[in-house]
Amino acid sequence: MSRTKQTAAKSDALVAKKRRTMFASNGKGKEPQERPRKKFRFKQGTVALRKVRKEQRRTDMALRTLPFVRLVRKVALEVASNKTRLSKTALSTLQHSTEAFLVKQLRKAQYVACEIGNHQTLTSKDILAVQEVNDSDLSSKTRVDYFAHMS
Repeated sequence: MSRTKQTAAKSDALVAKKRRTMFASNGKGKEPQERPRKKFRFKQGTVALRKVRKEQRRTDMALRTLPFVRLVRKVALEVASNKTRLSKTALSTLQHSTEAFLVKQLRKAQYVACEIGNHQTLTSKDILAVQEVNDSDLSSKTRVDYFAHMS
């Protein structure tokens, strides 16, 4: 005689309870109850930090090359009034130095916003303040005078 596995008989109460949960009463009594699944969300700042780290790993140019070249040629045409020829290396060098200058200016403006203006968001006032400091003679005025209007 072979052995067979015996399973416990389910009670009618358990089966009825399971059916009640599967077919919730929403007026009709036949459709299953649908619960919308909650969308997964990262904590605040996690995605922003990921984007910052991704941008910091990049080594390519921040400015697109062709629009920059068009702008340089347009300015060169206005200044020289004749067709000036620029090599690829000269344009590349000019683009690198332009980006370095912009990064430096934005870094200074962010410093002004955080330390002197007491706010985290970079505004046009911060950028203008940095330009004033760069353009003017600092020997006659102190640094505090330049940023007094920002508080």
